Order: sequence, then structure tokens, then C-alpha cells
Amino acid sequence: MHKSQNFYGSSLNEPVFDIHHGARYQGQSIASASAYEIPYALVVNIKAPKEPNIYNEVLMKYRTRLQALTPVIDIPIQNIPLA
Repeated sequence: MHKSQNFYGSSLNEPVFDIHHGARYQGQSIASASAYEIPYALVVNIKAPKEPNIYNEVLMKYRTRLQALTPVIDIPIQNIPLA
């Protein structure tokens, strides 16, 4: 699942993401209270061309909540000469 959304930085003040899980069992909706807990991860990619220090600002503000992604496997990259 994925979603892309664009915003003007000047329109944002303390932005958040709300994540909802529509619990289902055998194709039928069920109450969230009776649903199994599922592990998940949220990956966010932010582009802010006018704010070159955005990475460090976000990292400092949410340093107790963010977790760096670590690769599980190494994939070799071949150098292909450009034409």
C-alpha cells in the first residue's frame, strides 16, 4: 500500500499522520477491539527543496520516536558505463 500527497510547507503547522486499520476476518469487517494486533512500519519520504536542513530538524524534534532503517541484505551495484 502506498500514498503520495503534496503540501506547501507554509500551510503546515505541527503536521501528523493518522493511520487506521480496517480489521477484517474472512472478508467481513470486525470490531477493532476483537482484531489481532499487527506489526507495521510507516516509511515517510519528505522533499523540501527550500529547506536544506529538513532532515536534521525532523531528526532532532522526533529523536525519541524515529528509528533508522537498517538493510537486511546487501545488494551489489554494478557500475554500468554511460553511453
